[in-house]
Amino acid sequence: MASLAELEKLTREYSDVRNVVVKRMQALEDEIAACKRKHLAGIKRAVAATIEKHSLLEVAVQASLEIFVRPRTVIFHGVKIGLQKRKGKLKWESKEQVIRLIKKYFPKQQDILIQITEKPVESSLKYLSDIKLKKLGISITDTGDAVIIKAADAEIDKLVNAYLRDNDIEELEAA
Repeated sequence: MASLAELEKLTREYSDVRNVVVKRMQALEDEIAACKRKHLAGIKRAVAATIEKHSLLEVAVQASLEIFVRPRTVIFHGVKIGLQKRKGKLKWESKEQVIRLIKKYFPKQQDILIQITEKPVESSLKYLSDIKLKKLGISITDTGDAVIIKAADAEIDKLVNAYLRDNDIEELEAA
């Protein structure tokens, strides 16, 4: 068994190497933010110009519908323009009324026309007593003490943990 002094030493060593990761991740995030700031104005101008040109093209196509009888579309410069049949959307006032009418007029098809979703609500069930949970055949697992090693800082910690989770040790050592 390790002494408290040994645990403190190991914790300091872990904290020191973890702080290297934190500093490098923060430097990366700072560079990404600077890069975004550098390019954002240009991107916004390009998006505005794209929206304007899209609108002009849409008006021109709408004014030239007779061109798109056959074929209904053409491709210029990698962009398809013309006419396309829309798929349409289903719309109803009351889903309860639609369900009632399906059951009335198409009872043999209701299993494919009506989706029934029933599942236990875990966020509510966790507030039931152990006795009530047992009546429902529910057991509680993963209780008791667990070792915790968690840095006190919050925001950068999420980035570090995500990076460490997404990259295995061999990849990190190769870098």
